[in-house]
Amino acid sequence: MLDLDRSRASESVDVAIDLNDLAGAEQLSGDFDAAEGHYREALRVACAVGYEGGVAAHAGNLAGLALDREDWPIAETLARMAFPWPKRFSAGN
Repeated sequence: MLDLDRSRASESVDVAIDLNDLAGAEQLSGDFDAAEGHYREALRVACAVGYEGGVAAHAGNLAGLALDREDWPIAETLARMAFPWPKRFSAGN
């Protein structure tokens, strides 16, 4: 699916989702290095195409991967990126 979506557009919401799905499978199989690479690429693509939900999801998945690796400072940083409190819960919302 990733190859098909990339043939239509090298960067799109679909490509970001495909990369995230691939990374999830790699994470579950224990290939954390490959998963990290694909999560990071998914995050980059999501940022490039303005896919805000993807930015949150992919940063959150990277945070989960950091937790699997017991890299607490990175996990916290990525979790904060995934859920920016001030923007979502500003006064008047």
